[in-house]
This record gives sequence, C-alpha cells and structure tokens, in this order.
Amino acid sequence: MKGEIDARLDRISRHPFRAKFQLRGRDRAQTQLRSMSTLRMHARDLIFKRLAPAAPSAL
Repeated sequence: MKGEIDARLDRISRHPFRAKFQLRGRDRAQTQLRSMSTLRMHARDLIFKRLAPAAPSAL
C-alpha cells in the first residue's frame, strides 16, 4: 500500500494545478514535529475513517 500511495502522489504532483499546493503555517509545523511514519498513520486513518465510507466499493 505504501508504494501505491507514493506512486499516486507522484502522479498527482506532476499535474500543474495540483503541484502548486504547498503546506503552510500550522500544517507545515506539524510535519516538522512528527515523523513520516506518524504522518502516514494519520493519513491512513483519515482515508479509512472519512473517505472510504463514502465509496466502499472503491477499496
């Protein structure tokens, strides 16, 4: 799953519109305080708890 997410993020980052988005302020500070594994864990929880119920067949 980790490789799949990284590949998808890489594809997204190549789109000119989406490539403009950058973390600022509080979001950037949070990434500097937490480890990458913690950020990935939070992202995974967000996807499964909030996004997945909206489209259960997509999982």
